[in-house]
Amino acid sequence: MSCVRLALVALASLGAWMSSLAVTTYYVAEDGDDVNDGLSEATAKATISAGMACLSDTGDTLVVCDGTYENSASYVLSNGWNVVSKNGPEYTKILVTGPHTMFTWRTSPANNSPSSTVRGFTVEPKDGARFKFCFANMVYDQGTELPTTYNASTGLGRYSKGWGYLENCVFRNLGSMVNDNVYTMTNAVNPVTTIKNPAIVYQWLPNSSVSNCVFVGCQAGGGTGAVMANAALGSSIIRDCKFIACSSAAPNANSSGTLYLQQQFATPRNCLFAYCTNTVGSAGIAIYNKVDNDNFYLENCTIAYCVATNEPSANAGLHDNLATGTTPRLNIRNMLVYGCENKNGSANICAVRRAYNCATYPEVAAGNNGTATDCVALDASPFRDAANLDFTLKPGSAPIDKGQNQSWMTGTADLAGNDRIYNDTVDIGCYEYIPGAFEAAVAASPATALGAGTPVTLTATADGAYTGALTFSWTVTDHDGGATVHSASGTDCASFTRAFPIGEYDVSLIVSDEGSQSLTVAEPLLFKVVPASVWVANGSTPAFPYDTKATAFGNLDDALAFAVDGMEIVFADGVYTNAAQSDVTVAVTIRGENGAASTTLVSTNFTNGAYLMRLYDARAAVRDMTLQGPGFQTRLDGIAIGSHQNQWRAVNLASGGLLADCVITNFAGDYAVYCGNNAACVSNCLFTGNTQAGWYGLVGGAEGSLYTHCRFLRNTLSGGNGVGVATGLLATMRNCLIAENTATTAAGSAWVVDVAVNNGMDRGILESCTIVSNVNTLASCANPAVRLFSGYVRNNLVAFNALADGTLKDFGFGSLAGKEANATYNVTTTAGTVEACTGSAVVADPLLKNVAAGNYTLKFTSPCKNAALAVEWMEGAVDLAGNPRIIGKVPDIGCFECATGTGLLLVVR
Repeated sequence: MSCVRLALVALASLGAWMSSLAVTTYYVAEDGDDVNDGLSEATAKATISAGMACLSDTGDTLVVCDGTYENSASYVLSNGWNVVSKNGPEYTKILVTGPHTMFTWRTSPANNSPSSTVRGFTVEPKDGARFKFCFANMVYDQGTELPTTYNASTGLGRYSKGWGYLENCVFRNLGSMVNDNVYTMTNAVNPVTTIKNPAIVYQWLPNSSVSNCVFVGCQAGGGTGAVMANAALGSSIIRDCKFIACSSAAPNANSSGTLYLQQQFATPRNCLFAYCTNTVGSAGIAIYNKVDNDNFYLENCTIAYCVATNEPSANAGLHDNLATGTTPRLNIRNMLVYGCENKNGSANICAVRRAYNCATYPEVAAGNNGTATDCVALDASPFRDAANLDFTLKPGSAPIDKGQNQSWMTGTADLAGNDRIYNDTVDIGCYEYIPGAFEAAVAASPATALGAGTPVTLTATADGAYTGALTFSWTVTDHDGGATVHSASGTDCASFTRAFPIGEYDVSLIVSDEGSQSLTVAEPLLFKVVPASVWVANGSTPAFPYDTKATAFGNLDDALAFAVDGMEIVFADGVYTNAAQSDVTVAVTIRGENGAASTTLVSTNFTNGAYLMRLYDARAAVRDMTLQGPGFQTRLDGIAIGSHQNQWRAVNLASGGLLADCVITNFAGDYAVYCGNNAACVSNCLFTGNTQAGWYGLVGGAEGSLYTHCRFLRNTLSGGNGVGVATGLLATMRNCLIAENTATTAAGSAWVVDVAVNNGMDRGILESCTIVSNVNTLASCANPAVRLFSGYVRNNLVAFNALADGTLKDFGFGSLAGKEANATYNVTTTAGTVEACTGSAVVADPLLKNVAAGNYTLKFTSPCKNAALAVEWMEGAVDLAGNPRIIGKVPDIGCFECATGTGLLLVVR
């Protein structure tokens, strides 16, 4: 039977016109039949497809009754049609049987286009499979018959103000695997667009909204997130939604995490992002703001415990790709971000244990850590029970009443349905704290105390309906043994402070009022007191507090997971292995017990480009250890690999920190050590037996970072376009010895050190170094060992660096006319120039004590003695041998002062 339609007809006279409006409701039910007319539950259709075929007039509605339905075809909504469940997602389920778009919104091109709504379904794959699947293609699908450009006078065209609503749906385990095939989808910007691994909800329809939806376990595998919002020239709202345990495998930095916001005017509001993960690429896991999104507001959302496990630059909670410009772009207001982290680096914009209220901070610039003046710091979780997905606020927690009211909040609700503003001021995050029955919460500050003498403050907060004064009765017990270590009771005991022994502690609190009402709050492992030093040792049985060799950690990563700011991790003598990168995200010192000769940490990680360790805290330090790489490889897993594929690296001081008194050996590739921040320092380290095999130098660093008192001895320099110990030097290299290294390539403009190559930055500094007895064995190489292009080169002794034919080729000065001749040593005071160059090619011998035996100190008769330029840093400093950097009034050229005996080597930080 065909669809039957009931029509209401209105007649008009007196030269008027006749119009008809037909608004019909159709039904689908599990026990229906597609031959029915669908006009009642008793005569319902059996499939959603058959019900959709009945819709034709403006406002027609399809009601899907309780039950489970299968979906195998795409549904198109237009002309204000609505598809709704009878009783909501708890009772109505749609099982997806294949990869396709279930719903596409097709709107009329007029500005007054009626809205189409989908509401009240649970959608998941049939048989538990995960499909490449775009559930809601919320686009203005113009079709071939409509204009392709917008006409301002008629309001017709591509970006007409259509409306679409997706409401009260649950999406479970939908998504795409990383390598699924390309899927063709029609959208507003391109009538036919191919998208690989599309989002679950693709929101391109201007003036559309996604509201009260829950996304659980959804996965994005391509260049979008689980939800993609692109408002084009209108505005779109994502509000009152939950994203739980969604994942992303975004392939590059222009990809997303859970929510992908591509253009301006998109506004996520009152949303929760919890336990989401990202595994590939460099985009943020929870929210990604693509580029130049003017007027983009992220308001009253909670981002909790989201984790990135991919690139070190990935932001675990919120990634903002602002590009350039001065227009305010990302505006974040009343945001609560807590517990997010990047397992391979820092959490960046959403640092762990921070809530951001940026109500008065209009723009978060690229690279900004969200530290606006009105941010609210959290020492502990503000949530009632995050482990059981209860992210409502505890009584007394810091985000309560700390937000800034916005006009949209009037008459609206939070994610739990409570008034968005309670007690006159909005709370930070997606939930408003509403006191109800008698309740209480406890907090410890700090949650982890370093050292037995560190005081811990325990605070109780009570709220709700109670009578008169409150009595607080505390019991603090040792977590392991159960012994009571402290108890207190009284009306004046809402808070107390005391020091506890090293241990882990449970806290129980009874709060009672004068009306004989009482409640108990139990917080196991509320706080702990940890030792100032912990151990890593072979053959140990790890046990808290890990402060002896017998109870030590067995590996570095376990120790780092336990570490807090100020702690020291001490390696007992021995050899240890690291199969994966270790990331240092707290201010911890890692050191060997008895120096580099006694403790070796070996990398067995063959992930291309991986580091043994990365430092993401400027206060972190690694010292007194031998760091050993896996060596140069010609084959890996039975497959031949090129030299440039050997990228097994030692340490990246990504956010600063100190690497000192270490031996760096057997690493391969570019930047065995890299100073990624101007606060980074590498001091008194020996680099030996490494192979530079990539496109840059053996070491590198950002402007302002420092290599000081280091030895680079007997390394192999065989890289590609730019080779050497330091190529394109932008860091400062000071008091270093670079000797007996072997180069096997003619690539680049210098084969040992090249200062600030072709960048015109005038910031690389090479000073008080001795660069001698390096050899290039490639017959075709005629490049100098050291080249100055645009930085500062001061007080360096450069001699006996030989080409394959034995010709000495020490200094070259790039494009600086007349400065191509070899030079033994030099002093420069102006970037890119070589003034006061002492004894260039005229002086053939700087008179070193014993070059053949590797003794590169100066003889007393050396022309380098008392010939250098005094620089401010030399005051109180020492040379590479530990002698004062200035003996007398004038320093010597090179890394050694001409003196007898040795002194204490001071570490320059």
